[in-house]
Amino acid sequence: MTRRSNVFILGFVFVLSLVFIFDRYSLADCTGCCSSHGGVVCVGGVTKCGDGTALSTTCVAKGCNMCSSSSSKPTVTTNSVTSITSNSAILNGSVNPNGSSITYYFQYGLTASYGSTTSSTSAGSGTSSVSASATITALTPSTTYHYRLVASNSNGTSYGSDASFTTNAATPSPTNPTGTGSASP
Repeated sequence: MTRRSNVFILGFVFVLSLVFIFDRYSLADCTGCCSSHGGVVCVGGVTKCGDGTALSTTCVAKGCNMCSSSSSKPTVTTNSVTSITSNSAILNGSVNPNGSSITYYFQYGLTASYGSTTSSTSAGSGTSSVSASATITALTPSTTYHYRLVASNSNGTSYGSDASFTTNAATPSPTNPTGTGSASP
């Protein structure tokens, strides 16, 4: 063997060793590194503990300081609406950031094309589902509205399923029929 082929073989073995090390210590294997600090999360391409605590030197040595390529878009579920009145309602859902910082908002309107959105709200960067809600107002009485939850992170945007609700009928204003009651001058 020539010297050049020996260098090539050593370089190839080194690269394979690195691949093995980083594959062996995937992000899932590093969960114990932050078990009392909210788990290991990937935020902006940097791996840290869920509460913002830095990884220990032991975890860094294991290769846990690298964000997993398996990070995914948020998981989104559109839930039932609550507190329906003739002109307002509270839209509900849940989002799982899947380890990346996310924001969510609701789309709503008279059809499944929506047309209106609520304000965008942060839901953190955890790895479990959190509740999402938004109050919408200035609705028309006795009208059906469509809505869905939308969440985005650095890996993409996820859309909840379409749902609908109907606002209550307008509440009639109190009247004073003729000949009843009393009046003061």
